Amino acid sequence: MAILGNIGNGFERLMRVREKQAQLSVHAYLATLDDATLTRVGVSRSELKKGGRVNHFV
Repeated sequence: MAILGNIGNGFERLMRVREKQAQLSVHAYLATLDDATLTRVGVSRSELKKGGRVNHFV
């Protein structure tokens, strides 16, 4: 059953990479918004500058 284990591990790695890419895309988009819009969305500019994990999807 090693083959199925390798497929599962590969799939999990792929999902982690895709999730990281999505977080970076959202983070980059939020960084382009003005402060008033960020406040409405519930994100502060300091969170974006720290590079913290922003889990809000616009």
